[in-house]
Amino acid sequence: MTKAIIIEDEKLAVNAITHALSEISFDIQIETVLSSVEEAKVFLSSSPEIDIIFSDVQLSDGLSFEIFNSIEIKSPVIFITAFDEFMMTAFEHNGINYLLKPVTKKDLEKALFKYQMLKKHFSHQNEAIRKLTSYHSAERKKNRMLVKRGLEYISLRLDDIILF
Repeated sequence: MTKAIIIEDEKLAVNAITHALSEISFDIQIETVLSSVEEAKVFLSSSPEIDIIFSDVQLSDGLSFEIFNSIEIKSPVIFITAFDEFMMTAFEHNGINYLLKPVTKKDLEKALFKYQMLKKHFSHQNEAIRKLTSYHSAERKKNRMLVKRGLEYISLRLDDIILF
């Protein structure tokens, strides 16, 4: 289950997004809908576990970028707005996609597919790092490695190796 929030101040846009998300096969649970910068700051500062954020750029009390400037957000953001002028700024604030209103089911589906691919990619990287660090744990009995240099092999202490 993917936990999501929507930051949007227009009821019609919220309805369109939630309706499109309900028709898409991704298993998404909308935790809450926030309609202002201040409301979003309060909610996100309580450190909820959110997987993805759908956010408008221009809200009634300012730009949503104020949220991401004041609170460290690790969740990816799909920006949904009527203005294309904020596109470059959006990608500086965890943006993984930038959709123009009116948003369609197809647009959301493509954005969520991109989210799933990024999530899968980075989870594989984290798994590889975990395996690498567990391989070089203190419990291992080997403390040397043979490395080929030219035609000869030399023995190196594992503690002396920093990077391959």
